[in-house]
Amino acid sequence: MKKALCLALAFILLILSSCGSIIEKAEFTRGKTENNVYECGMLNIKFVPGPAWVFGEDEYILLQSGVDPDTLRDADSVADQLNNLSTVYDMTAEDESAGISVAVSFYNLSLYVGGRDTTEEEYAEQLKLELAETFSDYNAEISDGGVKTIAGYDFKRIVVNLRIGDSDVEQCYYIKKLDGFMMSVSFTAAANDGTEDMILEMFSKTGA
Repeated sequence: MKKALCLALAFILLILSSCGSIIEKAEFTRGKTENNVYECGMLNIKFVPGPAWVFGEDEYILLQSGVDPDTLRDADSVADQLNNLSTVYDMTAEDESAGISVAVSFYNLSLYVGGRDTTEEEYAEQLKLELAETFSDYNAEISDGGVKTIAGYDFKRIVVNLRIGDSDVEQCYYIKKLDGFMMSVSFTAAANDGTEDMILEMFSKTGA
């Protein structure tokens, strides 16, 4: 399951980085992770997992977003670069023993093919096409999962079931349009193990 989890997380990063084309830029505010708590900078939510969870290091997340490795200690340069990237990864976390990972990403709609007028439905359809192409060798079943509430906010939900090696894996993508950005919360876990509600309960409004 560990191998499947690593592969699935790599696929998430690949898929989410493939949806962009330059038009103009929007302003991005990074979240922060302290004391094993992630607070989003773009929406009033936080992620508070258990002690077994490990968050991705800041440097790793910036490099995955495409930030120049020579500028990681230059806060102004990093901020400028993040405002000019089509995809920004804001948080990754995993419970390796349980085989579960969670990621929060943002897509700059000003740099997206459809621009800022892109709807959640349009973005979801494009994401499903990207998922189908990426997982074409894994007998993936991709479905529209309706709407799911996370920390009091409604997100459009996409569900992916696939087989990686000897493991049945489920991925869920939750999409919400913000001002100039499309936010995505995603998780990967063993299929049909009932972890979705448990994971989503780890999200709450900041200050709650």
